[in-house]
Amino acid sequence: MPVSVKLHRLRTLMAGILAAMLVGSSTLPAVSTPARTRATAPTPLRVGVYYFPGWDESEKNWDSIRPFPEREPLLGWYKGSDPTVMRKQLGWMKEYGLSYVAFDWYWQNGGVHADGTLKSYLAVPKPGVDFAILWCNDQLGVGMEEWRKIVTFWVKNYLKQPTYLQLKGEPVVFVLTEQGFAANAAKAKLAPAEYIRVAQTIARQAGLKGINFVAGFDDLSYTLVTENAPMEGFGAVSGYNFHRPPWRPQRPGWDKLTHGYPAMDQAYRENWQEGLRSVLPVVTPMTTGWDKRAWGGSADPLHDRSVATPAQFRAHLEAAKKVMVKPGRAHSGLGVVCCWNEYGEGSYLEPTKQRKFALLEQVRAVFGKQ
Repeated sequence: MPVSVKLHRLRTLMAGILAAMLVGSSTLPAVSTPARTRATAPTPLRVGVYYFPGWDESEKNWDSIRPFPEREPLLGWYKGSDPTVMRKQLGWMKEYGLSYVAFDWYWQNGGVHADGTLKSYLAVPKPGVDFAILWCNDQLGVGMEEWRKIVTFWVKNYLKQPTYLQLKGEPVVFVLTEQGFAANAAKAKLAPAEYIRVAQTIARQAGLKGINFVAGFDDLSYTLVTENAPMEGFGAVSGYNFHRPPWRPQRPGWDKLTHGYPAMDQAYRENWQEGLRSVLPVVTPMTTGWDKRAWGGSADPLHDRSVATPAQFRAHLEAAKKVMVKPGRAHSGLGVVCCWNEYGEGSYLEPTKQRKFALLEQVRAVFGKQ
């Protein structure tokens, strides 16, 4: 949902006050704002995809999708933790140019939740595709003690794996919402930078160089990517979905949800351009579209039915690639598509019985076979 202008400004101010207090009192090293460095050439491009693990949790989830027959996967109504399913999916990802998969990752009631598909991935001897986690932190209430448990679990079970995605020699952890991260910290009367310092200490004590946290935003407006994210200690910025253009208070209606895929594509393009001003590397987000009717629908019904045709998706990818290789920007060399199999939100790259491999073919055509 759109973030108000007042909330943007208030959170920036409060985070700065808390960070200043903590830098003076904490025994941990302070998080410094990175200098505005610009790469003259991008690293080799790597494009990944977000993976929703809910199809392993309950058959009831598929019940919500069945009324939309065009969304039925080519593999049928599968169980995500089935090793046969995972091997098939990984084979398609590699064949059609995806180099990593980022699994949605949940921590609920003091433990990991819905990780059957991730366990299935880890059981594949040679997956051929790297992996990462997207911490779905939109549920508040993670205090410092529980945060230490979460990071320790990541380090022990994922971050040292040979196929774990790295950026600048550090394992990448995508954070769904920077807002949620800041809210959890505030609830514990801490700044987000303190949370990240604790995580870095745990990682380094385990022999890692550190953790590259990627902040997820609703948009890539200048204040967020040049002030909030660097000050809070994030290593890169991105977004799970962009439902509107970047923050434009001088433009009436800037915070309205887009209608149709062409408008959504334009919102992404405007966010990519805004991201060019980021002092941190941008993991360029891309989308196959949006149609949340299976999950009950969007607040604005006209925002649904925004699913790309193959031609529209190809144009979207080509525009993203131009931004990813643009000289003078802070390069990460990474892009990420939403999503592999979020059928409830109508965002799915995975082959379906109706569409077959049409969207995957566009990924391979633009980014090439890995």
